Amino acid sequence: MKLFALALALAAPCRAALACPPVEDRWLQIAIDIREGRVDRLDCLIEAAILNTHDPKDGMESRALHLAARYNRPWVVQYLIHRGADLEVRDATDRTALQLSVSGNKSEDAAAVLIQAGANIEAEDGEARTPLYWAVVHQNVTLTRLLLERLANRQKQVGTMVNGEYGQATIEEVALRSQSREIRQVFAAQNQQGRSK
Repeated sequence: MKLFALALALAAPCRAALACPPVEDRWLQIAIDIREGRVDRLDCLIEAAILNTHDPKDGMESRALHLAARYNRPWVVQYLIHRGADLEVRDATDRTALQLSVSGNKSEDAAAVLIQAGANIEAEDGEARTPLYWAVVHQNVTLTRLLLERLANRQKQVGTMVNGEYGQATIEEVALRSQSREIRQVFAAQNQQGRSK
């Protein structure tokens, strides 16, 4: 009986491999399946060896996690993290999946999954801007609040427009000058909580 169970266990990967239809371009199919949220197909296409690599033809060097973040597929992000995706791997533009999701302002749910999974909330892009900066600039109240709750550095100096000219300001200064009343309120509430502790 033990040998039968062992044989079944050893045969399972072979059955899964046979069930996967052949594809002409694996990387293209991975991108399509991520965009469509087809986790069931990813098991066939993504092996541990290629999980944190990118399509050699992709000039952006997007890993599967970057694609899932860009397309705002939180269930795919969770699946890839479970499979061992590197949260801090960077693409050709020197951005992590979290930075990509927040700076693109299209991936709130994916960004939240990445933050909760422990992605570096202080990771800087090529211009030393963090996810908190991008959440503030895009007036994303939900992510701004989540990042502040995770103690993102609000005093980080960033290059930004100050009084019509490019200069330096803290993320908090950028937030307090925001056109979004809600962003200003989130920072004010965090300031109030800080004083009461």
